[in-house]
Amino acid sequence: MDDAPHGVIFFSLGSFLNPAQLLAGGKFEIFLSVFRKLKQKVMWKIAPGLPEVKDPNIRVQTWYPQQGILGHKNLRMFITHGGLQSMIEAISSGVPCLGMPVLYDQKKDVKFMEKIGMAVGLTLDEVTEDTLSKTINEILFNPKYRENAQKQKAIFEDRPRKPVEEAAYWIEYVLRHGQILRPASAAMPFYQVYLLDVAATVIVAILVLFWCTKKVLRT
Repeated sequence: MDDAPHGVIFFSLGSFLNPAQLLAGGKFEIFLSVFRKLKQKVMWKIAPGLPEVKDPNIRVQTWYPQQGILGHKNLRMFITHGGLQSMIEAISSGVPCLGMPVLYDQKKDVKFMEKIGMAVGLTLDEVTEDTLSKTINEILFNPKYRENAQKQKAIFEDRPRKPVEEAAYWIEYVLRHGQILRPASAAMPFYQVYLLDVAATVIVAILVLFWCTKKVLRT
């Protein structure tokens, strides 16, 4: 990443992407075509099962140390599926994003990043050479996305304790006061936990009502 004069774009759509989603409709070739025209180097975390890529501008691997890459000074943009962990890492690194949700729950994360001004959303269905190229250039050359990403990073880091210290505090807290955190269900018999006693009461009440109704109708 240090020897890329125009910076680096990191592209990862997560671990659950079905390769068929990229191969359908020529999306895979569209990404390759657009990436080849960029001055920026592209680091692409690719899913197993996709065709081999041989291009000096595109480095393809099945795994990357994502957090380390996002924190690198030469990273210009993160193309992400918008998973929760990826969103948090992007915010904590102050990196502008192109959000490309793959699963339904990722759509709200991408919408959130758009709302705070650090990302632009683009679905796979919307991807063409024109839309992808325009969106990438918009994020690369419009400074507002990086500025907003840096603002979110400052907000994220403005806390009394660092995340590691926070985790250590709560672990020690549980060790000191663990009993008060136990739910009431831990001391309940299993039939109460699963509401079997309530179900039994309802069933008996229905049977009694049915029996009484039957007796009345016979008289």
